[in-house]
Amino acid sequence: MPTTNKILSEFIEYLSVTRRFSRHTVVAYKRDIEQFLIWIEKGGKSSLYPETLFSLSSASVNRKLSSIRAFRRYCVEFEKSVQIDSDGWKGSIPRQALPSILPAGRLNEFLQALEDFKNKDQLIFRLMYGCGLRVSEVVGLKTDDVDLVRGVIRIVGKRGRTRYVPIGTETRERIREFMCLRPAGEVGYLFQSHRPGSHLSTRYVQLRFRELQGRCPNLVGLTPHSLRHSVATHLLEDGATIRDIQVFLGHQQLATSQIYTHLSTGRLRHVLSDRHPRYAK
Repeated sequence: MPTTNKILSEFIEYLSVTRRFSRHTVVAYKRDIEQFLIWIEKGGKSSLYPETLFSLSSASVNRKLSSIRAFRRYCVEFEKSVQIDSDGWKGSIPRQALPSILPAGRLNEFLQALEDFKNKDQLIFRLMYGCGLRVSEVVGLKTDDVDLVRGVIRIVGKRGRTRYVPIGTETRERIREFMCLRPAGEVGYLFQSHRPGSHLSTRYVQLRFRELQGRCPNLVGLTPHSLRHSVATHLLEDGATIRDIQVFLGHQQLATSQIYTHLSTGRLRHVLSDRHPRYAK
């Protein structure tokens, strides 16, 4: 009979290979389940486990319980000999924090600050904002993902889901110029690292963004991922629909895109305050 550790290893492989979860997600699942199994080995009852998580945020509690439930479903489906009593578990209801964004009125300052950076770094951040890319998506771009004739790029997002995003004329020209600097016939990642066949690390992007914050104070308190939130909010404010945002960002569930409606209400409140005759009364 396989040991619990062996079953956990099989589950982790299942998440990576079959479900195609990202490395960070798999690591989080593994850590959550290992902590739970250690608690059980020490004599804890699985039904009481949620009570041990009182010091964590509601989002962390929900994630941990979700990881363990997924492991339980796997054990049941594949008839593994691990018994987990999670029927009575109730996760916290998280208060969804609104993501921070770059105000649309400050966009030009951001673009001007970019001009002091290398072509490569400029292009990375222009793509992240212009195409709503995650850091992992922009560093993972390959030369054959870019179609300059049609003006689109192919994005391989979470769990291998693919979407196609249009690129503007200026961004298209900047990509063309950047690719002309590469050795003739070179293929592979668009943003290569010093190691042959490897792309830039996400850490590289984070460090360049930190430098960018030093030249653009409006970026202080934001992260590279904030550029993705920013363009989604700006599009919604300019008339795009939630469905448009879902397709643009590659969200699997429409509900994931709903958070941007909360962000755009700030603009609505401002408009009402300025123009509605009875709003302030």
